[in-house]
Parts: sequence; C-alpha cells; structure tokens
Amino acid sequence: MSTRSSKSLGIPSVNALGVIDDHVIYATRDNVLMAVPFDPSQGRTTGVPVRVATDVSVGVVGAAKAALSLSGTLAYRSEAQGSRIVLTNGSAPAEVVLSEPRAYAYPRFAPNGKRLAVSIEAGTRSDVWLYDLPSLTSTRVSLGGSANERPEWTPDGQRVLYRSDEGTYSSIWWRPADLSAPAARVLAGGLDIFEGVIAPDGQSIVYQENSNIGIRQLTGNAAPMMVAATAHLEYQARVSPDGKWIAFVTDESGSEQVVVQAFAGTGVRVQVSTNGGSEPVWSRDGRRLFYRANKKFIAATITSAPTFAVASRDVLFDDRFVSAAAPHANYDVSLDGKRLLVLDAVEDAQLFVVHNWGIEVRAQLRGRSAAR
Repeated sequence: MSTRSSKSLGIPSVNALGVIDDHVIYATRDNVLMAVPFDPSQGRTTGVPVRVATDVSVGVVGAAKAALSLSGTLAYRSEAQGSRIVLTNGSAPAEVVLSEPRAYAYPRFAPNGKRLAVSIEAGTRSDVWLYDLPSLTSTRVSLGGSANERPEWTPDGQRVLYRSDEGTYSSIWWRPADLSAPAARVLAGGLDIFEGVIAPDGQSIVYQENSNIGIRQLTGNAAPMMVAATAHLEYQARVSPDGKWIAFVTDESGSEQVVVQAFAGTGVRVQVSTNGGSEPVWSRDGRRLFYRANKKFIAATITSAPTFAVASRDVLFDDRFVSAAAPHANYDVSLDGKRLLVLDAVEDAQLFVVHNWGIEVRAQLRGRSAAR
C-alpha cells in the first residue's frame, strides 16, 4: 500500500508551480519564478536556484498569480502599476482625490467626508491608512499581521475597523481614528472572518464568517444571529442608513445577485439586481443602492413603504475602474450621492501566456550548467 508524506525543502518561497526536468519551479516574495534542481528519489534539492521569470504578481497572502500546465505552458499576471483615487459621475472630468499611484483598495469616506480610509498593498503586505483630505497627510492604522484590508468606519467616525490576518484566523480589528490607542480585536471566531461593518446605531457588527452572514452585539449578549446561513455563498453585507435593511450578494439563484432583507434576518429577500450584481453600497440617505454589474455602475432607487421594493434601476456609466480583488466593495459613494469614489488604474496588470515555456526554462538551465 502506498503512502503519501510531505517534507520541507527549506526553500524561501511562497508556493510551488510544478516540476520541469527534475527542477522545482516556485515563486518568491520578490515577484520572480525560480527553478532549483531536485532529486525526487531523495526528496531534496541538489543545486543552486536559477531565476527563470520576473515581474510575476504575488498577493499579500503569498499566492502567486501564475500557473504551469503539464505541457509546460506558463500563464501569469504581471504586477500592476497602481491606481489613483478619483471622484466621478461618469461625464464631467473626474476629480483626483489621491494622485500618487499606489496599490489602493476599498476606499471609504469618513462619515463627515473629510477623511479617507483605504488599504494599500506594498510588496508582500497590505495596511490600512487614513488620509486627511484637506491636508493630504496620511497615517498608518494597522501594525500587526501582513494582510490588513477592507476598512470601514464606525458611524460616529471615531474608529476604523478592518480585517487582519494577525492570529490563527483572520478577524476584525479596530483602532481609534486619532491613533490614541493600539488596535484591538473586536470580533474573532473559530473560522476566518473576512469582512465586517458596524450597524448605524453603533451597537452591533454585521460580519461574514466563511460564507455566512451574521450579526453580533458589541456589548452584552454576544450570541450571534445569523442573517444568511445557507449552503450558498453570501457576502458583502451593507446595512441601510436607517438600520432596517441589509443588502448583500448571494449566488442562491445560480449567479451572483444583490438582494435585500430585513436587518432582523426575517422576512422575504428582495432581489435588487436583474442580471448579476456585486459590491452593493447605500447612498447616505438610503434612497438608492449602488452596485456593479456587467461592467456598469447601477443605482437602484428604493422605496420602503408599505414594503421594500425597487422603484427603478438606472445605469450610471461604464465601469472601467479597478474591481475588488476580494469580495468587498472597492468604491464608495460621495456624501451627496452624486459621484462615486473609484480606483482609476494608471496601468493595468497584464496577463501573459507563454507556450512551450518549458523549452525556454530548459535552455536557461543548460546555460547555467555550461557556465559552471
């Protein structure tokens, strides 16, 4: 009977792609692919690594955006050159909010509109930063972990919460926006918690654990109440400004759709999107629910009396902006609801497919051997 076992090769890498001519191909945190001689019978490396590709995108959690087929074809995504953060209504010239190209994600206006929380990826980590918009000064909020992202404000603007991988499982942390105290974990569980938002009354947190959405009081009774706990994917929860409704994304119908149901988790779900939808965001007055679908930004006009209903859906403008790398709204709505805060790519990442890449690697390896 055959058995399987694993063994560390002692290689500083993020993940392996495959084996070519007894060489293990792997990615490093420096955005390169390496090949190292490997003896499968001994289960150990037998030589010095060789660089065989560069400019390969590697995420903050260590996953290289690359794949190697059995035939030796390589597919990988290059590193993007970053984006700017702009305000736009799709027609008038966009207003540049942050002009320095960075790997921004999940921008969020403070409740008063004068500050901006955003996660920024740099190398192999991401952190949450605050920008004072009048002065454009910035401060870093997160210090621990390596993947800190998906920031949200508390309704009073006093704290910023975010998802962090610090600890055994990813969890939700928050920190005073004036940095007067260290960050503290506000919600953790026995599984990864990927995103969280504070309800408008500031008394509870709506969160995603695994593929379920729950609500937990911040004080007193800590027992969770599940809003969406089915066999389907359900995420990207956003609470209406009046605290009566939760919008989220579900694939219950067979495709991702934006739906709304009562905050208490009871009652029927009303489907808001008609042909797919994701990344719902409420306007500050709760009269419209924005979302992305089919390369468009769409705004659904909402009525809630006598029952919740969608009065109309309006296509705002083409969505050529950076979408979310992980399920969470990658844009925000201005306080007056007239413009969207989006990420305008300076230069898009490129997808490369190299056929017969194994032949090129073999040539490099032969050249390295001949030079010895």
